[in-house]
Amino acid sequence: MEKLISRARTIELQKNIKFKTATPSSKIKPMSVVNESRDTTHYSIVDSEGNAVSNTYTLGYSFGSGVTIPGTGILMNNQMNNFAYRYGDKSVEGRAASPGNRFAPGKRPMSTMTPTMVFDKSGQLILITGSPGGSFIPAAVLRVVSGVIDFNLNIGEATMLPRIHKDWPYTGLDYESILSSDISRQLDSMGHETEAQKTMGSTQSIHIQDGLNYGYADLRRPGAAVSVQK
Repeated sequence: MEKLISRARTIELQKNIKFKTATPSSKIKPMSVVNESRDTTHYSIVDSEGNAVSNTYTLGYSFGSGVTIPGTGILMNNQMNNFAYRYGDKSVEGRAASPGNRFAPGKRPMSTMTPTMVFDKSGQLILITGSPGGSFIPAAVLRVVSGVIDFNLNIGEATMLPRIHKDWPYTGLDYESILSSDISRQLDSMGHETEAQKTMGSTQSIHIQDGLNYGYADLRRPGAAVSVQK
């Protein structure tokens, strides 16, 4: 607001005023605005004492429920709609009518949000991860965890592995366009109805090895970063 009504902005606009000819709209320079992401957010944190947080936060629809906690500016989400709001409707398959996902006191709705911590056999924390991405989240997180544990990849390599997604009750199988064409053709030959997607999720991870914390921000979405506090 201060920039919009500032003297500098007024002078800038004043210079463009012409009294004898109309100024084309294409010549008007808009004020640059940083757009706020509408997507789910995930962050992974570990401090010097080993305390850790894996947090996936979403509003659901834009502006969530439209309810703000007074004095905080924090919007409440609308994730109550993740319950079976069509429970009892036998014409519907999936979460919306699932008996196990119906409204009940003390229950949390079904959700694909998957903030994850992995511990070794001795109980030591070795991996913190999670992702935005709606239904793509579980497969994205599993891909990272499997890459680190089963294939001994570093966190960057595990993060950037191509991802595949299968969602019930839909018939299709989604895959990232960076997946090998040989693999996608083989999936087609097996009877899968494959469809290429640009990206799936955006995992934000910390891999702990030999007392060192290795952070990696997924390159699939802009704005993600790794930060270290000294």
